[in-house]
Amino acid sequence: IPLALLMNDAPDSGRVCFIGEDPAEAGRALGALTDKALPHGMKVAVFAGNPDASPEKERIAGLRESLAPGDYTLDVLSTDHGDRSLLRALADELLQNRPEIGAYFGLSPYHAGVLWQAAKENNRERMISVLVCGDSAEARAGLETGGVFAAAITDAEALGREAARTLAGLAGAGERRELPGDGKITLTPKTVVTEKTRSVEDVLDALQIPRVLEETTIIPRPSFD
Repeated sequence: IPLALLMNDAPDSGRVCFIGEDPAEAGRALGALTDKALPHGMKVAVFAGNPDASPEKERIAGLRESLAPGDYTLDVLSTDHGDRSLLRALADELLQNRPEIGAYFGLSPYHAGVLWQAAKENNRERMISVLVCGDSAEARAGLETGGVFAAAITDAEALGREAARTLAGLAGAGERRELPGDGKITLTPKTVVTEKTRSVEDVLDALQIPRVLEETTIIPRPSFD
C-alpha cells in the first residue's frame, strides 16, 4: 500500500510522497509582508524552536531572502527549544531592552500566543508587529485585535484538492500523476493580515524612534588637540 504523508514529512518512513506547505515559501511570504508592517531599514527579531532543523531552517532562509529588498536587518535569532517559558523570557528581554526592534517573527504556531501576550503585558501591543507561521487559536484571536499582524497558514482548500487528486492517482482511481524525484508536492501558504493595520507614521510614533535615538548613549571622540 503506498504511503502518502500530509502536512508533516518523514522522508525516512518509506513514503511515496509528501503533500504539504513549502516552509521556505512560508518564510518568504511573511518577509514580503514586512513592507506593510514596518518602514524600510528597521531591525527585526526571529524566534525559532530549533533554527538548525527542518522546517524552521527553511523558513529562516526564505525569510532572509525576502527581507533583503527592504533593507531590513535580522538582528536577533532566538532559540527557545519549544519551551514556552523560555520563549516568554526571551521576548520579555527584547521588549524591555531593545525598543528599536520593530517586528517579531515566530516560526511555529505556538509562538503567536506567547509573543502577543508578552507584547501586551509589556505595554507594547501593536507597537511591535508580530508575524507568525502556522494557524492556532491564539493567532486567530491576535489577528482580530491587531496584536498579531500577520500569519502564514496552510491553504486548506488547496491541500484538500491536491491530496484528493494524488491519492486517487495512487489508488488507480484517477489520473496517475508524475511525482517529483524527492516525492515532495509542496503548496504555497496563504497569508492573513489583520484588518487593524497601521500607517508607517503610526509605527514610527508607536516605536518612539526619535526618543530611542535621543536616549542612545553617545561616546565622544577623544580630542588630540
